[in-house]
Amino acid sequence: MIDLLKNKAQTKRYINTTGIEREEREELSDASGIQSFGHPRHGQDLEEASAAIRETLEEQAASRNNNGNNDQESGAGRKKIDIRQYKDPEGLTIEKMEIGLWLVKHRRHMINVWRVFLISVCVITWGRFFYSFGHYTVLGMRQDKETALGVINTSMVGHDYFTARSPQDLIYKPVEIISLGEGKYDFVVELKNINQRYWANFDYHFEAGNKISGSGSGFILPGETKYLLVLNKELMEAKGVVFRVSRLDWTRVDPHEFPDWEAYRDDHLDIDVNNIKFVTAQSTILTEKLNLNDLLFSVTNNTPFNYRQLNMNILLFNNGRILGVSKYVLNNFMSGDARNTSVTWPGLFPSVSNIVIVPDIDITSDDIYVKFEGSDPALRAAEL
Repeated sequence: MIDLLKNKAQTKRYINTTGIEREEREELSDASGIQSFGHPRHGQDLEEASAAIRETLEEQAASRNNNGNNDQESGAGRKKIDIRQYKDPEGLTIEKMEIGLWLVKHRRHMINVWRVFLISVCVITWGRFFYSFGHYTVLGMRQDKETALGVINTSMVGHDYFTARSPQDLIYKPVEIISLGEGKYDFVVELKNINQRYWANFDYHFEAGNKISGSGSGFILPGETKYLLVLNKELMEAKGVVFRVSRLDWTRVDPHEFPDWEAYRDDHLDIDVNNIKFVTAQSTILTEKLNLNDLLFSVTNNTPFNYRQLNMNILLFNNGRILGVSKYVLNNFMSGDARNTSVTWPGLFPSVSNIVIVPDIDITSDDIYVKFEGSDPALRAAEL
């Protein structure tokens, strides 16, 4: 019986080791006291002791249950706290904490994405490297060798190269002399510019022996063939007259200013000469004794430009031979104008088989156009 009480006391100590432990020791001492006296107690006393021990254990169990219920009731009575209203004194916010939490949760996924990116970059760069290296090995080395051989075998640019690219000289025929009587003459020279991308401005004169006569300035457009006329010059003897060019300046056609030179030329020189009629002195009773001839023609300005002064060269031919030459000037020849013109020509002419009337105007110059009053002089007022 005493051993049974000891086992119960030890079980009680395992359950609670605080204030009840003292009572357990007392119970054991009581039990030991029973053994020490050597006089066992009566059965009634043992039953009372067992009942007391059982009652104590039941009270302790009830006390523990009450403590658990009190904790639950106190937790239920607490007020619910909104953590989003929390303000950290160092500035840490809930949003930052959530971002940090998201990064921590997805850290492994982000590492995998970064690894895939690096692998892709490596594949692309190394693939391009091997492609370039292979291409150069197969084709590039051979091309470099051919280029080096071409540089070695190429001759230096010499005088012939620049001569071939420079403008060629003007071509002109011998001077044709037309006698006007009383020691006066007209000079005619046919000029030709074979350069399609250069025009020329030049100074000229005529030499007759040691005497210079008929000096002046002229121009010729790219690819143009024209007649240079010098009228009514006095000479003691019209033999051995030579045409000389004293100054010659070439100008290359600027593709920025003249993108299409041919179209520009045709647009500015679209001038029609028609209804040409030559009436000789023998056909006119009034001028029969004076030897005056009449040249009739009409001129139409089909260009969109207003010309301040339009010079025209006139040549009379008979079977390819020049019979006579003259010049005519139309002032303020506006766009769309059509003028009927009459020129009186002295002298006796046999039959005239061909008449050439061509405008002689430098379309590369800005001084040939009519300027409207009050307009900017640097602008072409004729361009509508």
